[in-house]
Amino acid sequence: MIQHEYLHQVDFEETVEYVDKIIREESKELIVYHGTTYDFKSIELTKSRNRRDFGRGFYTTILKTQAIEWGYRLSLREKAQCYYLYQRNA
Repeated sequence: MIQHEYLHQVDFEETVEYVDKIIREESKELIVYHGTTYDFKSIELTKSRNRRDFGRGFYTTILKTQAIEWGYRLSLREKAQCYYLYQRNA
């Protein structure tokens, strides 16, 4: 289920286009993205905070632009020098 949340400023049209492309191509894989200020090799849920929209977890998006925005906003909030974009086939 894909959820459109104004809170995260998801581009609805971009989401629909991506899902339509996946369906047309009959793809068996889904690429997800994660934007952050942390450099890591593996996902460690113990480092996740519980004060997120849907609780503790590892948040991803199907929209590369959204993950970039998440990383950028986090870098501003944490006054970090850079941010990272991770891509994974799901």
